Amino acid sequence: MRKIFTNLYKRSDVFSCPHSAHFRFGGMVTPHHILNEKKCYPDGCIVFVWKCRLLDKGHACPKKIKHVGRLCFSCKEFFEDKYIQKPKLNISDLEFRKFKLDVEEFDYWLSSVTGKEVELDAVVRTIKPNFRIAGYANRECYAFLNWLAVFDSAYINIDLFDDTCFARISDKTQDRFRLADGDRISCRAVMNFDRGRMVFTRLHNMEVTKNGSEPEWSRAEADVATATASRIDIQTEKCLGCRFGCLIDSNGDSRRNGSRSLLCLAGQRLPDECVYPLTKYLEREHENK
Repeated sequence: MRKIFTNLYKRSDVFSCPHSAHFRFGGMVTPHHILNEKKCYPDGCIVFVWKCRLLDKGHACPKKIKHVGRLCFSCKEFFEDKYIQKPKLNISDLEFRKFKLDVEEFDYWLSSVTGKEVELDAVVRTIKPNFRIAGYANRECYAFLNWLAVFDSAYINIDLFDDTCFARISDKTQDRFRLADGDRISCRAVMNFDRGRMVFTRLHNMEVTKNGSEPEWSRAEADVATATASRIDIQTEKCLGCRFGCLIDSNGDSRRNGSRSLLCLAGQRLPDECVYPLTKYLEREHENK
């Protein structure tokens, strides 16, 4: 019997967390982070905060260090405070028990398709270039990796995954099919559950029903974007829905512990000052006249 699933691990209304790492998201944290990665509910996690007796009182450091760090460990003025940060449950106990039962069913379904080849049928919402981080932390740059197709939903075998999911498309495949917004893909693919999001790889036996649209990005434009792109510390819906906004994996970056960052391919560092959505709106208004 066909079933309908949504990504319960990406719900934003179940937990919130006071940890400073989540300040830029307004304390919002996903069930995947709490239950699978940190496993910190309900006991919480221990946080150590490095401090300096001199700097805390407004005095200067004899070594001219302005921020407490690893160089301070041998100093007699160095100390650390220990805190226990506990995530807050934002739903009732009854709702949480229902949520856990739903998660168990979702996990069972995931175990039946994750890492396996499945039948995939989905309509492309958008397709953007996908990048990897190159260079060093103090001189970061980006390299084109492949294309990332975004779907609002997808049929996986006979079941409907009624939530956002993704597919990594090789440059060769994109060059052949020229996938664009509204195109329908039917193929076989391997399903992966990558840190809370569903990603399809190794697409083959592909059939594409074209919608008449042309791709928004060419490989040449993607290569140019590697020189103009910049990372943004927050992830806004405005940027994620923008042509120039895409997520980039930060594996190996100790500052972000393998998280995903928002990459602006137009080089805009302040989302509030970006006028691209307004420009697109004015262009549509002009075309409709």
